[in-house]
Amino acid sequence: MTIRPSNIRLALFLLAAWLTLTPRPAEAQSCDGTKPVATAAEGVTQVRALNRAGCLGGPACDSPICRRLKPLLDGAPNRQQISDALRAVLEEARTVAEIGRDRESLLAQMGLSLAQFVDNRVAAAAAWTLEGLALFADEPHEIDLESRLENCSDSASCTLMSAHAQRVIELATLFRRTLVKADEGIRGAFSKQLELLDKRWRAYLGSSRGQYPWELAVNSALYRKTAQFDAPPTSQWIFAHPGAAFELSRSSNDRQPSESLLLEVAGLYRWSWKEEKMRQRWGGSVTMAWRDAGEGRQKLGYGALAYLPRASTIGYVWRPQDGNDEHSVVLSADIVKFLRGTDGIRERFMGASDSK
Repeated sequence: MTIRPSNIRLALFLLAAWLTLTPRPAEAQSCDGTKPVATAAEGVTQVRALNRAGCLGGPACDSPICRRLKPLLDGAPNRQQISDALRAVLEEARTVAEIGRDRESLLAQMGLSLAQFVDNRVAAAAAWTLEGLALFADEPHEIDLESRLENCSDSASCTLMSAHAQRVIELATLFRRTLVKADEGIRGAFSKQLELLDKRWRAYLGSSRGQYPWELAVNSALYRKTAQFDAPPTSQWIFAHPGAAFELSRSSNDRQPSESLLLEVAGLYRWSWKEEKMRQRWGGSVTMAWRDAGEGRQKLGYGALAYLPRASTIGYVWRPQDGNDEHSVVLSADIVKFLRGTDGIRERFMGASDSK
């Protein structure tokens, strides 16, 4: 077989065309963190390059939060894993430096997305799409990272703004990827979990003992808060808790109930949860009681109370007298339950300041 020169030229031409038209692999982008930049333009270029390479919350991300979520985002997560991931990103967003109110914007949009996630059973991931270097475009909480970078004036400030932009994009990307990862079954189960927690909080606020400010401070401090999706407590400490009661004494002449003032010195109320209901409730306190027992008789008594449903109590009071001690049955209602509303109690437990 004779190879003609024209055939050789044609083969060489086709080879050259193939080499010219075939895309060359892009130079690998290192994800080893922020490098110093001298100008705003360099900062923008750096952020865009890292984002294109998947370093900012994408598959190539290697930050601690990315390593923590990688098994979930690479696998088939269950309801608890989705919940843990959303909570982890939410907590990480709370530590973002306050630049142009970006932290508030992130947290506000996360709250809106979670509400939509629960109420409508949808992922609500569209709002987290990065358009250019802007998040939530045309929304009240827009974050324009390119404008932030363009406002830097020297190497130090431009490097700082580049790092800030990278962190915001990373968290937004992780939040979107987690929402997208949750399929309909996961979203439905997660929604039911949050609805159950909300019902339990309502039951707790309605059925627990009333709390004075100092009691609320103690119980809030002892509450083991982890994040936004926490269940209400299973116990409540009573401390220096004043109240009112009726006493019925065997030694009373007319056998009619008499009014008295109580001070529950210390007590404990405990229960367990079954679905959204408080079960196996028990508790009591050591108390002191004052009442007008008559001329020359001791007014101060000592005793104990047992807690009943619907914020009521029953107890026993012993009042020492000269030669004829007085023994009384005490019935009382938890008046602080009616005087002090529940507004702000849940927020106080979750770490916010009490609004009342």
